Formats: sequence, C-alpha cells, structure tokens
Amino acid sequence: MTMNKVNDDILRRIYLVFTGVLLFSLLIVLQIIKIQWIEGERWITKQDKERVYFKTVPATRGSILAAGGEVFATTLPFYRIAIDATVLQESNFPNFEDSLSMLCNKLARYFGEGKLDAQYFKNKILDAKKRKDHHVYLFPVGRTFKYQEMKQIKSFPIFNHPNKNISGLIIEKIHNKRFYPYEDLAKSTLGILKDDTLGVRGLEHAYNRELRGIDGLMLVQKIAGGAEIPLSDFEMQEPQDGYDIQTTLNVELQDVVYAALEKGVQENEAQGGVAILMEVQTGKIIAIANYPEHYNHAIATPIEPGSTFKIATLMAFLEDKAISLQDTINTYQGQKELYGLKMKDEAAYNKLTLQQAFEKSSNIAFAEVTENFYLDKPQKFIDRLCQIGILKHTGSQIKGEPEPYVIKPNHRLWSKSTLPWLSIGYNVKLTPLQILTFVNGIANNGKLISPLLVTQIKNGSKIIEQNESQVIIPKMCSKSTLKTVQEFMLNVVENGTAKNIKDTVYKIAGKTGTVQKYIDGKYQKKYRSSFVGYFPADNPKYSCYVMIDEPEKGEYYGSRVAAPVFKEIADYIFYRDLEIHQNRIKTHKFATQQLPYNRITYRDDIIKLYNLLKIPLPEEIQAETEYVKTYKKGKLVAIEDFKLSGKYVPNVKGMTAKDAVPLLENMGFWVKLQGSGRVKYQSIAPGEPILHDPRKKLFISLTLE
Repeated sequence: MTMNKVNDDILRRIYLVFTGVLLFSLLIVLQIIKIQWIEGERWITKQDKERVYFKTVPATRGSILAAGGEVFATTLPFYRIAIDATVLQESNFPNFEDSLSMLCNKLARYFGEGKLDAQYFKNKILDAKKRKDHHVYLFPVGRTFKYQEMKQIKSFPIFNHPNKNISGLIIEKIHNKRFYPYEDLAKSTLGILKDDTLGVRGLEHAYNRELRGIDGLMLVQKIAGGAEIPLSDFEMQEPQDGYDIQTTLNVELQDVVYAALEKGVQENEAQGGVAILMEVQTGKIIAIANYPEHYNHAIATPIEPGSTFKIATLMAFLEDKAISLQDTINTYQGQKELYGLKMKDEAAYNKLTLQQAFEKSSNIAFAEVTENFYLDKPQKFIDRLCQIGILKHTGSQIKGEPEPYVIKPNHRLWSKSTLPWLSIGYNVKLTPLQILTFVNGIANNGKLISPLLVTQIKNGSKIIEQNESQVIIPKMCSKSTLKTVQEFMLNVVENGTAKNIKDTVYKIAGKTGTVQKYIDGKYQKKYRSSFVGYFPADNPKYSCYVMIDEPEKGEYYGSRVAAPVFKEIADYIFYRDLEIHQNRIKTHKFATQQLPYNRITYRDDIIKLYNLLKIPLPEEIQAETEYVKTYKKGKLVAIEDFKLSGKYVPNVKGMTAKDAVPLLENMGFWVKLQGSGRVKYQSIAPGEPILHDPRKKLFISLTLE
C-alpha cells in the first residue's frame, strides 16, 4: 500500500468521525431548541405542578357501633410531626432555652423508644433554626403517630403555644387505618375494606358512602429530599369525616353465639356453621355468627333448608285444608320409591297423624300429603308458599342477599319428583336469614317483618337517619293455622325429634332439619344439620337459627348436632335476661311467697333478683364482697360477706352450677359436673389447701341434684 493511499484512508476516517460528531451536536442543539422554545411552556408547567400541588387529606371513616354504643370498627388517623424552624423566635417564649430542653426531654422520654435522646432532638431543632429551614421532620422517615399521641405532642412546651404560627409545629395527617377492637367478632358482617377506604363486603360495603366521608385538599410544595411543606398562605379544604352507623348487634351476645357455634362446629368436626339470633317483635338481629368468619354465609349463601322447610309446608297444608288433623297418613314403614327416587324416614313408622308426622319429621308423610293434594295443581302449592312469606326477599341491609330460589312447574328442571321433594325442603334454596325471618314471623303472631341490622346513621350525637323494621306481610295465615303451627313446633321439643333440648323451666318451640348436600351434580353423604325456633315459647322474645355444615364425627341429625347449640345460646340468655323474667312474673300467679334457703352467689345478681321478686331485704346491706351468702332472718333475707382466701377450697354446697363453676374456674380449677340443680357434693372438701402444681391441672368434681 502506497503512502498516498494510507493518507487518504486516514482522512476518510477523520471525515467520518467529524461528520458523526457534527450530526450528534446538531441533534443536541435541535433538542435544546425543542425543549426551550417549542415545549418550554409545558415543561415549566410540569415543573410547577410537581413542586406545588394539591395533596389529598383523607377523611376519617365513620365508626360501626354496637347496640350499646361499643365500637365494633373505627378509624385511627395517623400523623407525621415536623417543625417550621423559621418561626421559632426566642422573643416569643419567656424562657426559650428551658422550654426547648423540656420539649426535647419529653420527645425523647415518650417517643424516643430508647434510640433517640434529648440531645438528638435539640440538635435537630437548632440546626434547622440555623439553616432557617421551613420544614424538618423531627423523627426518622416512616415514624407515624396515632391521634392520642399527636394530642400529647401538642401539649409539650413550645408546641403548646396557642398560636400555631409561633409554635412551629407542623402536623401532617397522612392516612387512616381501620381498627377492629373486638378483632374477628362479627367480622364477616362488619365487612372488608380495601386500602382502609373502600368497603367491598358487609356493612363496610353497604354503607360505604355514609361511612367514607369526603376527603379534603391541602396545597403543598415539594422540597429537596421529597418532603412536602404545607403552604399556609392558602386555605385548606377541610375533610368531612364520615358518619357513624349504629347496629343492633349486642357485643356480649355476639360473643356468646359465636362461642357456642365454634364449640358446636369443633365438637362435631364440621366444616363450619352459622348462627343468628333475632329479637321477635322488632326484627333486630342481636347476633350473627359465621364460623369460620371468612364469609357471611348467614346472609349471602342459599342452601336447601331440608326439614325446617316443613314448617312452611305444614302452614300450606292447613291454609289449603289439604288434610284434617284427625286423618292418618301411611308412611310405608319408613321407605317409599317416588318416580325412581327412594325417600326414607329416620325410623320405620306405620300410620301417623299430621302432628305426629311433624314431630317425628316424617319425610314420607309430608310427601304423601303433598302428592295427594297438589299433584294436579302444583302451582297452587308454590302460590301458597309465596303468600305465607317463605319465598320473600327479606330486604336485608347488607347488600348481596340473593332472591329465594325454587323450581317452579314451568321450569326446565321441573319433573314429577320435584313436588314431593320440594315439600321436605329440597328443590328450594333459602339463606339462613330468610329461614329465620320466616320463623320469626310465626313467633311474632303471624306478622312477618324485615330483619333490622342498622338502626341509626349518626353525625356525632346528631341522628341523620333512623331505621325500623318494615312489615313484609301483616298476616301470614289465619289465626287457627298459626295456633296449630305454634303448637306443633312446641311439641317437636316436648315430644318429638328435639326432645333432647327440652327444658323444665322454660319452653322452646322449633324444628330440626337435616339435608344432604348436592355436590358435583348429585347428592352426597355429606349433610347440613340445622335447628330453627324461638323462646320462651309461651311469650317469645328471641328467635334463633343454627346450622352446622358437614359434621363428620358420627352424628349428623339436626337434633343431635345443631339443636344443642341452640339450647346453649337460649340457656345463657334465659338465665340472664331480666326482661324475660319480668314478663314471666306478670303472666304467672304464685301461690305463696317462700323465702329462699341458704345459698352462695354473686352479690349484685342476688340483690337484683330479690328486688325483682319483691322479697324484702334489710334496709342496709353490709356485704361488700363479690360473692355473698344468704339466709332467712325472720321475714327478711339477710346477706353477709363470703370471703375467698384463694389458698383454701371454698364451700360451694347449695350453689347452682352457674354460680359455682365461674367461682372455681377463677381460682384455677377445671370443673366437672354430674347431674343438675344445686351442688350437693364436691370432690375436694371445703377448707382443704389449694396446691398449685404447674405440671398438673386442678380438677374438682361437683355432684348436683
């Protein structure tokens, strides 16, 4: 290669590099021109927008309250604490140095958490003051404060100056967090929140608009480090906090119902369960429990009700005069084939009256009457079910309640077997709340009313909206039909399938239910066990529904699985609800007044009871201990102290189980009961020393009679 060719090659490369640099420079110049002149205004606007802008100030979400005013759900606002050091002037404070030291000591003591001392805060404030910094966070990024903590900080020296423009304190509300003081109690009824602001289930969803409130706006400026300084020269649009909603739920009874349901599910090794307690005359839902509390099956899940539906079928029979009460029904020894499907009874019966068929829950008897009377007019049966209210939507205040579902004669799934199976609670789907609402109407003397869950919407103490139950059907059926249905439901507990929960003190009326579950296109040997009823039957105050899903321990009939849960709930309420006993006193005549014999019990309870029964007590009651002993003293009942040392076994003879058990359990004993009534014998003699061994449980057995 000659020298000229080498030089030409070098020059060519230089020209190429030069041309590339020139083109690149030209592109840079063109981009500068574009940004500076063509898009300049847009970038200036964007810069201003990113530095000064309106920031949302979240409104405080309203609370969900129990019937007694207890808080089921509330919102806790969270704040950040900063200072504007430019307004901190020594001349505004008589003893600035002392006040500053006190402020820093309090910040370190209450919020330093052992990591930030008083000198840390003092340096932070003085450095900011020296730099004339308008906005400095006193605590590391991420440290937030609750409302009560924020109020406490506002009370500290310097920060407690009445003029906030002198104190230098900047309080920034950054977000809200939903808080449930009773944790999972009624969780699925209260609902679920997304990002602590948007209700997606339950009451949080149904009343989201009322609870949410209206967010405010605050003009802020972003400075170095990403901090936001509120621009106090501009007015802030204050947030409007949400309204509170007051529910009908009773905290104590919600806990009782949930505990009884949980116990029933676990003892029967079931998948889950539902329990609802309602006040008969008002329709108020006193408690609504789902176990586990993942989803509100009580309101939102339609199920085939099984034999509890026979209450509605019975009412239809009586209203349509499908059968006389004196007639007998052939039950074919407990088995009958209907259109290729085999129907069975729990036991082999012969001929039964309608009352016996209801008490024994005979599937075949109910199917037989239905076939005989409605076979050629099935729509009449459906129409009657609608008229008495079993197929009515309850109008629940929680969104998502499905319409009652029933296969009708014009439905594609209707067949010859549909009608007889419908009469015993198949081919129809109702939610637990819909079943209870219908039965509550029977307890309410035939007036069907909507369930009530939210009574008030409030803004502080001001009532914005007042709710009451609505009448769905003023008269479900004739008086004679209602009376017969009520008698039959009482006899189910007195003589029928639920006689295992019969009580000698008060009456329960109800109906058991056991239904096979329809899974993957066919009925499986998996069951739902249920019991629905009301109490006291002679003057109903409460109605209740209990369902246990897929019990696997062995028993699956409603009488053995669900009815005992109902009884546990009813017992707790009956023996603690003074209003029930006041009503019983008014409606019962007592031959003579007999003063009580010796017993040991709670002081407050016994005084209330004796006053209620108008049993004379001394004018001055000297006893002050939690437990007291009562005995006759002439025409009065004397009350004296009963002291527990905690070191010796107490004498609980003569006490009822409901008094003796909590007394002993509070002392660390595990109590085993035998029999019923009052304590006649205790396995560890009174006065024996209590020997606590951390490796062993303290057991004591009580024999009652």
